[in-house]
Amino acid sequence: MPVFVGAGTSSFMKGDGGVGFSTATTTTRNALSGVRPGSIVFNHTTGLPEYYNGSDWIPIDSPPSISSVSPTSVESAAGGNVTFTINGERFGIGVVVKLISNTGVELTPSPVTRVSATQITAVIAKNSFVNAQEPYDVKVTNTSGLSSILADQINVDNAPTWNTSAGNVATISDQVGGNHVTLSASDAEGDTITYSENGSNLSGAGLVLGSSGVISGNPNDVSSSTTVSFTGRATANSKTSDRNFNIIVDPYRPVYFGILGAGGGGGGRRGSNYTGSTNDRGGGGGGCFVEAVYEIKLGTVVYYYVGSGGYAGQNSGTGASTNTYGGNGGVSSNDTGAEGGDFSGIFTQNSITQTSALIMAGGGGGGAGRPHAGNDGRGLQYGGGQCESATTGEGNDGGRGHNSTAHSHGSDRGGQGGQQNNGGARGQASPDSGNSPVQTDGSALNGGQGGTANGWGGGGGGGGGFFGGGGGADDDNSWGGQGGGAGSSFIRGKITNYSTSAFNSVSATGITYVSGTFRTAAWFGGNSGWGMRTTYDFTTAGFGSGWAQSNTVTPGHGGRENSSYPGAGTNGGNGLVFYRVGASGSYTKLTSAGSLTALTIS
Repeated sequence: MPVFVGAGTSSFMKGDGGVGFSTATTTTRNALSGVRPGSIVFNHTTGLPEYYNGSDWIPIDSPPSISSVSPTSVESAAGGNVTFTINGERFGIGVVVKLISNTGVELTPSPVTRVSATQITAVIAKNSFVNAQEPYDVKVTNTSGLSSILADQINVDNAPTWNTSAGNVATISDQVGGNHVTLSASDAEGDTITYSENGSNLSGAGLVLGSSGVISGNPNDVSSSTTVSFTGRATANSKTSDRNFNIIVDPYRPVYFGILGAGGGGGGRRGSNYTGSTNDRGGGGGGCFVEAVYEIKLGTVVYYYVGSGGYAGQNSGTGASTNTYGGNGGVSSNDTGAEGGDFSGIFTQNSITQTSALIMAGGGGGGAGRPHAGNDGRGLQYGGGQCESATTGEGNDGGRGHNSTAHSHGSDRGGQGGQQNNGGARGQASPDSGNSPVQTDGSALNGGQGGTANGWGGGGGGGGGFFGGGGGADDDNSWGGQGGGAGSSFIRGKITNYSTSAFNSVSATGITYVSGTFRTAAWFGGNSGWGMRTTYDFTTAGFGSGWAQSNTVTPGHGGRENSSYPGAGTNGGNGLVFYRVGASGSYTKLTSAGSLTALTIS
């Protein structure tokens, strides 16, 4: 049985186990009276021995020691609480924990639980931590006032924050590879972010999310619009953030087009004088031929227009005028100039405008009226045929007629071909009659009017085009008028320096430019049975049947001038539209002329 040694306050206890302090709780200790200075007790409440100094009980303690803290990073933006486990030695009852920022701000966790003398847990809200004030020290203080600090232990490390909004990030063509879209996230601590897909939906669609956030690849072909849903993951310093996205893959196919403008009509005769065998100098010009390839979304509706051939000069006092966009032929008392050919084209809207044009092939210029006697070199009355420039799509000029020219676009030229940014200039001769209607410049879509003569040489009308060809001048009362210029051609996306910026790119939804070619022919100023009447040999090029050099009406060829006196010339051949979906197979040939018709790409 233990025996207390001493009187009253019993400073020591002696028993079978040896000698020890007397024990008390804080309550019983405080209730003692007559305590002498130097008395010692073990306080069960604090777990520390204490001595009395005459006025207060002073704890006898050794400072705590901290060996580790876990975790060492806090995701301050995540919400909720974080529980720290602090390991060490000599953690007393009633221990206090402080977390001290690098600016001296103290955070006080609550609750703090003393698991044992070697471990504490401390709970605090995650949003208490400020990234700019990391790292945080951990300070443990016993009730004795003795403390220990483990410096620079806790850092703020938030998960990356997505900048890219959830949902659809791109709509792409199944025909286009390469980089499609870049996902973006930010990290508050400035850590490097890497990206990945949490799953395999993208890879199953032929796409990949790279570590830099770029989604790339050649998507699998689809037959209808397909939504590929996927989870993107941004990782920074082991912290991850996921977000759900999708990409829409649309079905596109390469569509190959061949577009042939209509030919200009041949000149006609009203009288029987000055007959002869040279029935080859007043023929109409052949239509331009244009090739283009576009990637077009399946189901897209475009509209095609097949141009009508220019009406031949007639045995009448009325200039040739039947189609919509070719310029009218001029007349004289003895002959009639022919009408220019219509353009043919593809349009993205149900209207024929330059703004809605996707592809246009200019029409040939109309041939001029003239006498026929002798091969005497008295000028050429051909309408301009085909494209002159592979770069700009400008049309060829008409023949110069008999009288000297009085314009700036060539001393051997008649009506100017349609230009890149303007209609072709009207032909001018010295002299010409000045009779009404006078020859006119080409304009947007429309060919110019041919000049009206006195006795001979009505001018040919300009061909229709993106910009129409100029009308040929009359020859007053002399020996033959000027041919009309061919209209210019257009491939949207091929040329990017039009003065009207809206013409420089494809704005229609579901259509992407791939390639385009203006087929050209050299301007011809010699005496020949065909002159500029011939168009590009689309049959040999593989587009389909129909090309032929013939004095009867054939697609795209210029009409021949009259061979009877009086008599009409031959009408120009209508244009054509060819198209093919996909890189192989036969072309479909569209022939119905004079009306805008819907075409669904399928």
